Amino acid sequence: MKKFGAIVAVVVIAVFAGMVIAGEQETLTLKKARKGAVTEKPAEVKKETPVKGDPIFGVNKEFPKAMKGEVFFIPEGSDGLPDFSILKPQGTIYTRTLNVEPHSFELGFPGIDRTEWFAIRYTGFFNAPAAGEYGFRVLSDDGARVYIDDALVVDNDGVHPPSDGTGVVNLAAGRHRIRVEFFQGPRYELALQLFVTAPGGQEKLFESD
Repeated sequence: MKKFGAIVAVVVIAVFAGMVIAGEQETLTLKKARKGAVTEKPAEVKKETPVKGDPIFGVNKEFPKAMKGEVFFIPEGSDGLPDFSILKPQGTIYTRTLNVEPHSFELGFPGIDRTEWFAIRYTGFFNAPAAGEYGFRVLSDDGARVYIDDALVVDNDGVHPPSDGTGVVNLAAGRHRIRVEFFQGPRYELALQLFVTAPGGQEKLFESD
């Protein structure tokens, strides 16, 4: 009986030892696996860098119904609107309205470092709800011109403080083209506002369509 008990004790000790060794091997395996495992980093979310500049003349991303404004650099000392056909655009902005009140323009355009001696040519469309005589008024500093269907309607060119130019045009009901040309001479003060009066209506800020 004593011999049998000794044998049982030996078997129990052997089994226990085997369990301990197996446990240690499993722990070592897990540690190695953890050590060699490649930890995936969370995907980085790229933040868009804000475009510096004053968006009062327009933003640098196109959106529906907006006029396209091409920005040109002009020679220092210019005293009037340039010949746009011989200039190369330096950037593009977009807006539906021209509502730059007399303003100190110190930051430049979004993405375009310029505060003086520049010109902008806006092109777009608008809808005339009814046929008749339409009045246009532009307040600008410095010069500006307004063309409807390629015909000059308002001429307010030249170097000057904020001043008005007006004109009228007979339009059929429907869609029409508009082009507004503007230039800024010496910094920093400038202005560009465009208003329209429909037949029988009140003057309001022009909006492209």
